Amino acid sequence: MKRLNAAISLAESSLSRYDKADLPESQLQNLILDAQIVLGDAYTMLSALQIISDHKARGAFNLRKGWKYYEKALNYSESSDFKFDDSVLDCLKFGAGMFFVVTSLIPPGLAQKAASLLGFKQDREKGVQYLRECFENLFRIFVLVVPQK
Repeated sequence: MKRLNAAISLAESSLSRYDKADLPESQLQNLILDAQIVLGDAYTMLSALQIISDHKARGAFNLRKGWKYYEKALNYSESSDFKFDDSVLDCLKFGAGMFFVVTSLIPPGLAQKAASLLGFKQDREKGVQYLRECFENLFRIFVLVVPQK
């Protein structure tokens, strides 16, 4: 958990530095998106460890934080006319795609309503689409373990 917390601290400080940085826009845009993805990944992994360690409330809170960073990164990449690096976009699509697929597997009822209230979006088609795009590029081995429709 120490390394994940260190990664979170580093990515958060990097994001705040990028706001003040005097770098070319092409380099800055990719760095910002990459830092948001690292935060999404790190919070998601941290939440899994916390849930396994019987810190379920803290784990759920950090899982939501991880999703919010993915969501922010998706909005950032989709609202920009900038051509982002393909490997950075693949990382984003893998993380967000996994979230979409996993949340779509939550059975209807109270658990699904709770997930929706926490801000998780359930969109299996979009998740599978993102994962297929990753399959074509960077994450071929990892995407094979995700069940397809």
